[in-house]
Amino acid sequence: MFLLLYVGIDHRLLIVAAFLAWRKNKEQELKKKSSDKSLDKEYEEMIKKEEKTREAKAAYEAWQKQKDAELKAKLLAQKLQKQKEEERKREERAQRRQAARDSYLAWELRKILDPNLLNNSPSLLQAASIDSLKPESARFFLQRQAWRPPSARIPSIT
Repeated sequence: MFLLLYVGIDHRLLIVAAFLAWRKNKEQELKKKSSDKSLDKEYEEMIKKEEKTREAKAAYEAWQKQKDAELKAKLLAQKLQKQKEEERKREERAQRRQAARDSYLAWELRKILDPNLLNNSPSLLQAASIDSLKPESARFFLQRQAWRPPSARIPSIT
């Protein structure tokens, strides 16, 4: 008020008009803040944000499920491949064992049927008898064959 005394009348009117405009502006802002329409808008915006959040979460969960399924399929494929590889190795090992048995049997038969050995050792004639070559014979089918040096190994007869 003290300031208004020293200012001219024109200035006083301008200051009062500015104050009234400011007060009117503030009242309108307060009305907007307290009005139902603004609350409805805020509520709708909040609902839209929540809906977007739910949609994003659902999309992420779907993506995560897809990635989990892909990973599961990949792990299953690796497991099956590993099982096939183990089966292949098992079969190769069985074939090598069978080839070793056949080789040993061929070596034993050559040793038994060698004419030079037959002349020198008559006891080998008994070993060459038909009974000793039967599959039931322990001499024919040994579970664990004796080790032979590479020089004594004979390739399988085909």
